[in-house]
Amino acid sequence: MTTEARLIQVDENTFAAVDATAGETQWRRYVNDEWDLTLLARSGAGEDREGSKSLDPISSARVVPLKPFRGVWAFLISLISIFPTILKQVRRSDLIILRVPGLVSSLVGLCAMVARRPYVVDIVGDVGSVMASSTSRFVRSLKSFAIRFIRLIVRRGSAVRYVTFETLQSLYPTDAKSFAISNVQLPTKYFTEERRNISSTDNGVRLLTIGSQELPYKGHDDSIRAVEILASRGVDAHLVIIGDGRFHSTYVDLVDKLRIAHRVTFLGRVSHDEALVQMQKADILVHPSLSEGLPRVIIEAMSQACPVIATRAGGIPELVRDDALVPIRAPHAIADKVQEILSGSVYTDHSRSAIKSAHRFNKEKLDEQFGEWQAYLESLIHGASPNSDYSTLPTDK
Repeated sequence: MTTEARLIQVDENTFAAVDATAGETQWRRYVNDEWDLTLLARSGAGEDREGSKSLDPISSARVVPLKPFRGVWAFLISLISIFPTILKQVRRSDLIILRVPGLVSSLVGLCAMVARRPYVVDIVGDVGSVMASSTSRFVRSLKSFAIRFIRLIVRRGSAVRYVTFETLQSLYPTDAKSFAISNVQLPTKYFTEERRNISSTDNGVRLLTIGSQELPYKGHDDSIRAVEILASRGVDAHLVIIGDGRFHSTYVDLVDKLRIAHRVTFLGRVSHDEALVQMQKADILVHPSLSEGLPRVIIEAMSQACPVIATRAGGIPELVRDDALVPIRAPHAIADKVQEILSGSVYTDHSRSAIKSAHRFNKEKLDEQFGEWQAYLESLIHGASPNSDYSTLPTDK
């Protein structure tokens, strides 16, 4: 299996994730008495651990580390060192699970097609919107090629699992067996059934933004600008930002430039439990992402009855009600929505809708669906020996 997450090598045989979405819970689901899971991931002892307040050790999968490159140019430079490792793992696998989009998964997918090895696709996001949000003109120029290549990978796959209900299906269609199963699975204990009320904003409105700052597509700068706009309108708004990465200093500089340092708090990376605490404290989650699959942070915030304002990116409209959606790159629209939702009855209605939307991701329901996906993968494995041609695999084509 491939992952685009960069792992940390804790010691000679132990690897860990700094992000729960790439941690043990994700990979444990793919392991049973008959399967051995190998995880191909960028990793190394020299990986930057700054801001890593908690690590999630991976024990269910054998991690095969790849050089921890960052970006397209570094990927091209690293090809000589990582290609032999990837090709070896492709040839020895009974079934390959490509988590796309991503540079690692794209290279593994290319190797799988050339070596005629059986593979399925886990599609978790839209490569087009990710690349369109890049600050690199070179990366943006490759967007059309990347979309066509991912579509090719999806079409050639023996099965596809989408994390959305319909959004990614329309962008990356397949004639093979397909499943719509979110990666987000929330235990029943996470959910609150009590809708929120907001009777006064005398103490200010507390906004929350969560997401990686490794690339700019999470739109943290739009959350920051929305706070400055609200302040200019006389709204006492405060923003808490969770996340870290290469663009962190850019956001800090923007806060200083707008002179709103007293209104913005950067928490960096935090544990999952702390993130939930912040969701409970927040009045509204603001998620101005430029690209998404079906974002976990929105679902988890909704499970805490927290109203959400978000962009019309990726699968977000499948989660967030239409009157809480804003265009991409529109901080003024975010500010407008914040003021609109803060009305007492409107706020309570949004809180009620959030709880209802989150319940679609109850773990008990999704475990059953994921079991059907696993059963299909098992049928593919049993239908092909390690040396068989992938074209003999059963599909619905």
